Amino acid sequence: MFFLGYGEYLNGNKFKRYCPSATPLGVAELRSFKLAFCGNEPVAIKAEETESIHVRIYEVNDLETASLISHFTAFPKCFDSIDVAVEFNEEVITALLFVADKDKDSFRLPGGAYLDRLTRIYIQNNVGILELFQALETTRKLINGKNVYYWFY
Repeated sequence: MFFLGYGEYLNGNKFKRYCPSATPLGVAELRSFKLAFCGNEPVAIKAEETESIHVRIYEVNDLETASLISHFTAFPKCFDSIDVAVEFNEEVITALLFVADKDKDSFRLPGGAYLDRLTRIYIQNNVGILELFQALETTRKLINGKNVYYWFY
């Protein structure tokens, strides 16, 4: 079974806390999704076909997959787990992705320290930080821009 990690889960060490036997395979671009924030938690949401996010592909065993589903779907923001197709090493694989419902009211901007840590993870994994700027803007739009301010330092 394959799992797609984004945000902090681009970092294999963070992911190993939940799935110790997971094998990181590499980073791929997943089309038709974009990121938003639920505070200090980036979430994937369905998007236009022209939009995309970067994900790390992990191979996980069935027991750990069940544990992941239990962990992520227990969050108050209620992630859904879906199977998606992603191209990796010139072939298409099906992998598990956790997504959020963009109609929920759980979207909030992240704190500066968290955003700094996430920026470092994206840079270390050779993923452009433009994706994070776009996630901030998406979040702002989802919460209707009410008294929303953000910055990088």
